[in-house]
Amino acid sequence: MSGREVYAMGFRHLVLVATLAIAAPATASAQFGRPAPTPAYRDGYERGLTAGTDDRRHGDRYNYSDERDYQRADGFYRDDYGRRDVYRDEFRHGFESGYRIGYEGPGRGRGNGANNGGYGYRDDLARQNGFEDGLEAGQKDFRGHRRYEPISEGRYRSGDHGYKNWYGTKDVYRARYRDAFVEGYRRGYGW
Repeated sequence: MSGREVYAMGFRHLVLVATLAIAAPATASAQFGRPAPTPAYRDGYERGLTAGTDDRRHGDRYNYSDERDYQRADGFYRDDYGRRDVYRDEFRHGFESGYRIGYEGPGRGRGNGANNGGYGYRDDLARQNGFEDGLEAGQKDFRGHRRYEPISEGRYRSGDHGYKNWYGTKDVYRARYRDAFVEGYRRGYGW
């Protein structure tokens, strides 16, 4: 093989890998059961997020099942949503997810203190800032019925919100911030 043929083959391989990297998230999302949330799930998630946040702020114990919206589960039901029992199940599933995220809040996690996907946010300000900004952006996009697109967010693209010179290099800060932003966004969006 000549050098030119090796170069062409390498270039085609690089184009194929780049194409797969771009297409894989959308394909994986659809393939692994992550369709767009139903109206019932969205309604439940929003109500649960509010209830969980309120319980955390008031110092109440973690308990979504005592919430009136969870118990009733059909306060936002409309006939065009289909069967009421299916709506109730999806609403409760969304409520539980939203409540958990609202109750845990940014930078908090139940369990061993490793917090939020294994990141030690309390020890790493870049990740803490990224997670909190991502969580807020994910919740906002979910509530606004916008697509799941964390990397289209302005703060993700800049990656330096909250940066101070004494944190270290901006490139390292950006990498940690963006990694945590995506995790926070995912949780805020309810995935």
